[in-house]
Amino acid sequence: MKKGLAASDGIGIGKTFRADSHLNNTVEYIVGDIDKEIARFEQAVASFVTDTEKKIERVKTNNAPEQANLQADVLSGRIVMISDPYLIGEVTNAIKSGQSALIAVQKALEVFEKMFASSDDPYMAERAADVRELSQAIVNKLKGIQEPDLSNLPNGTVLVAYEITASMLADIAGSDSVVALLGTIGGFTSHCSILARNMGLPAVFEIELDDIKDGTTVIVDGGKGEVFLSPDKKNVETYTAQYNAKLELEKKMQAYKSKPTTLKSGEHTHVYCNIGNTSDAKAAFESSAEGVGLFRTEFLYMQYTTAPSEEMQFLAYKTAATSLNGLPVIIRTLDVGGDKDIPYLNLPKEENPFLGFRAIRYCLTRTDIFEVQIRAILRASAFGKIKIMLPMISDVSEVRKSKILIEKVKKDLDKDKIEYDKNIQVGIMTETAASALIADVLAKEVDFFSIGTNDLTQYVMSADRGNADVAHLCSVFYPAVLRAIKSIILAAKKAKIEVAMCGEAAADQLMLPLLLSWGLDEFSVGAKSVLKVRAGIAQWDKVETDKVEKHAMGLATTDEIKDYLKSVVKVLG
Repeated sequence: MKKGLAASDGIGIGKTFRADSHLNNTVEYIVGDIDKEIARFEQAVASFVTDTEKKIERVKTNNAPEQANLQADVLSGRIVMISDPYLIGEVTNAIKSGQSALIAVQKALEVFEKMFASSDDPYMAERAADVRELSQAIVNKLKGIQEPDLSNLPNGTVLVAYEITASMLADIAGSDSVVALLGTIGGFTSHCSILARNMGLPAVFEIELDDIKDGTTVIVDGGKGEVFLSPDKKNVETYTAQYNAKLELEKKMQAYKSKPTTLKSGEHTHVYCNIGNTSDAKAAFESSAEGVGLFRTEFLYMQYTTAPSEEMQFLAYKTAATSLNGLPVIIRTLDVGGDKDIPYLNLPKEENPFLGFRAIRYCLTRTDIFEVQIRAILRASAFGKIKIMLPMISDVSEVRKSKILIEKVKKDLDKDKIEYDKNIQVGIMTETAASALIADVLAKEVDFFSIGTNDLTQYVMSADRGNADVAHLCSVFYPAVLRAIKSIILAAKKAKIEVAMCGEAAADQLMLPLLLSWGLDEFSVGAKSVLKVRAGIAQWDKVETDKVEKHAMGLATTDEIKDYLKSVVKVLG
């Protein structure tokens, strides 16, 4: 049995097919005719764009809307990046200086790959795979290498490759032939993993593939990250039974689709979605989420080599708002810095960027960038129920300065006779220790809170969540973190403003009784967790949650708290 990363839940049993991407073994050569070399590059780009557009049409034709939208957005992102005028200019200038198109493309895209890879945020770091795939695709075009045809694979295929790509998944769109994915490269928040979960394909990554040959029978347990090579009859029977049980549970979860989020005792709360792009917004609506609790706008900025224009941002925010069909969409303003370094913003290098010049601190000094984003958000608010959320607030003055700027932009829009929601709500991310300590004061200044548990945990515990040596301290179940969360929620309740949670803890079944007892208004999670969280909430009675909360908050250590919550957690299904 092999153990790897559990990237996408589910069980797949079938025979392997190796579809390894051609590894980059580019050899430099002397360019003879510069004009011909530039033409080669332009032809490679044009061919890639044409092929990718065909793949987009294929996924739209063969997939359900939720799957098609996400895949199409990922593939379209490749076209946007390779067609960027700045990137084209960089490659062309490098060729003019004597570099081959092969090396020029790789070096130009390597800047973006390193930008993403250096991030401590897993979602950001794994965008490096998208850039790497794009670079390899253009290099293959320049070399005349054809990608393997995956459109006619036999039923019961387990697709195996060193790095499963979005392009490969587009090739199998609409087909039931592939039952699981195996790869060496790919993390839980990589686009490949997200697409796999979206397509319902079990996937295990971060495993060695050298001894897995074509035609090997394997069992893939995407929930546990386990792969069984040439399994015996007993194993096949065991996992087939587990697979059938999972299908039965998923059917039961469907009973919670488009239903209100309600405790057994009748109290109402809401389940929202976290998104990073417009296709995520469509998936959120189709998952029956009751709104978007966090639109991470930094991903828009990371798609380009220069800051996205007001019009680009307006169209993205408008699309998200209209996709939610009148449901709330909370847009977080640019959260850059820390683990999110964007080269063209020229952020200073810092010894401790998490405690440095980031998020609202950056935006309030770069009002030229901040005003463009606020203007785009306000314009989009005419097309849906949009709210503005300010990240990493530590002081009341940051809120007040931001609100002054928002009012200034409103006046500019009034002068231009452009419509917007004049009563748009403004809230904050409560994710610093300071915001937890003055939550009662901040609650008087804003319309809502949203708790970002990942950052809140690292700031309360004084432990960098990207540092493996102190990773054990980055648990939301530490008493200090739980007390911080409780104080934020109770401060919001006292001020009669809404309070949400958009960190990972919102989807944790162990956290549900505590959050429900404190009165959390909104749980913002990934689209695939919506029904599971709604179902989990439905298992609890308010009296029960209060009893659990009282006992848990009287315990002294994170282990004691987790062990107790595990003993009382409600089993779904």
